[in-house]
Amino acid sequence: MAKFRPETTQGKSFLGFQEVGIIDFVDHTSKYDWADVCIDVNLQGNGSFPVVMRLSGSYEKEPNGNIKDCSLLRKQYYLFDAIGFTGGPTLEGSYEDGDDKQIGDTDKLVEHLNNVYAHQGNPLTSEPKKVYYAFVYKEWSEQDQKAWTRVCPKLVRNDSDGKVDLESYVQFMKSKGFIKEYDASKATQTKSVSPKQSSFGNTSTPF
Repeated sequence: MAKFRPETTQGKSFLGFQEVGIIDFVDHTSKYDWADVCIDVNLQGNGSFPVVMRLSGSYEKEPNGNIKDCSLLRKQYYLFDAIGFTGGPTLEGSYEDGDDKQIGDTDKLVEHLNNVYAHQGNPLTSEPKKVYYAFVYKEWSEQDQKAWTRVCPKLVRNDSDGKVDLESYVQFMKSKGFIKEYDASKATQTKSVSPKQSSFGNTSTPF
């Protein structure tokens, strides 16, 4: 019988631009009074452990209460466009699918996304297909006095157009100071917000 040896990630950076697959989606919206949306997208990248891309925030709204163009809306559509979900939020903030059929609030949206777009295999014995491209980096938290792993909240398809799009986006976000990469070789780090409410609203993993 042929021997089996698992693939190793030796030589691959756990940070930076990398191919990723979606493990699952988790809704945390009900935990936070300030959030209209708080969804974690668990990703398998170069590392042995998953990284988490968090989409969270509150909608900007018109005087009549309808949602309007804002960062939270755009971040959701980055994800939806990448995975091929043609639905989205209504003006009132609930969700419909691509056929204009009602899905419901974020908990029902996440249930739908898991049923259609999450990895369907056993996560202990198989990995999701890495058909997406993401940017993973470390950010220093003055409050916690440690570095946290962040995932830029823009996921794209793992193809040439997607890579160019994300790399350009990350360069722009760095130039504006929204992405502050931690460099362990530097004694003084750029001040950052806490991991619970970063500029991206990302959840994070200490290391």
